Amino acid sequence: MMIEQLTYKTEPMPHRARVWVYKASRPLNESEMEFCIKHLETFIGEWTSHGASMAAGFTIIEDRFLVLMADEDQAKASGCSIDSSVHFLQALGKELNIDFFDRMHVVLRVGDEVKEVHFNHIPTLLAQGTITAETLVYDTLVANKADFDSRFEAPLRATWLSRYLN
Repeated sequence: MMIEQLTYKTEPMPHRARVWVYKASRPLNESEMEFCIKHLETFIGEWTSHGASMAAGFTIIEDRFLVLMADEDQAKASGCSIDSSVHFLQALGKELNIDFFDRMHVVLRVGDEVKEVHFNHIPTLLAQGTITAETLVYDTLVANKADFDSRFEAPLRATWLSRYLN
């Protein structure tokens, strides 16, 4: 199934580009999307590492995931540059009353619907047959563009949630 994706900085990123996925605690509405786009464009345009501009971009997927990418061939992401992106997203979340750092919930595609569930509910949902090993899961742990392209949306059996399968 095709992921609904909006890319706002279209510089080609190599497969080894570093990726950070931030999941919103709820879907963004249209005005929140516009707000995020405006602020992400500014942040990406000014993002530096040790004074060097980062070749970076961002994508918003399913009105819920903010994905930052950086081509580290241009400038390596330093601890300070990563911290600045975290602080930026914390401030953005505070402004919108959205948590971008909740790692206790996972996002699944059940049929045509995108659902967020607490990871502790996965065994119950599997036992009920609400979800299966083939249910698509959005993997926010991808680390580079190659992983993002190949397994950001993957069957549950191919993710860390597979441990809940019998």
